[in-house]
Amino acid sequence: MIVKGMIYTLEAVMAAVLILGTLITVYSFSKQEAGFDAATIRESGYSCIRSLDGRGILRYYALANDSAGIRSYLKSCLPRSLNFSMQFCASCAPDVPGNKTIVSVNYMIAGEAALFQPSNANLFLWSIV
Repeated sequence: MIVKGMIYTLEAVMAAVLILGTLITVYSFSKQEAGFDAATIRESGYSCIRSLDGRGILRYYALANDSAGIRSYLKSCLPRSLNFSMQFCASCAPDVPGNKTIVSVNYMIAGEAALFQPSNANLFLWSIV
């Protein structure tokens, strides 16, 4: 009788392991591709701009109104699956492709400590794929 109970317990444990293994296998292959959600793209852009501002790079180029000069810094901190256009202005027409979904990140800069010169950094992002 005791042997029969141990066999039933062993069968139940093996069944549970098989069910859990199947569920883990099925759900591990159904992951969503990262980087193509608008909120994820916006967060990536904002994090990049915030990091450049923290290091003083964004303010330097914003005060010089040099959106081409900051391009290499943006490439280094944005995902490779994204393309972008950067402009420093209050209201500007973005230089972006017409057939893509565009995500914009706007970041206000007041200037340096000794120089009050407000600027608006506009980062337009879209997926390469």
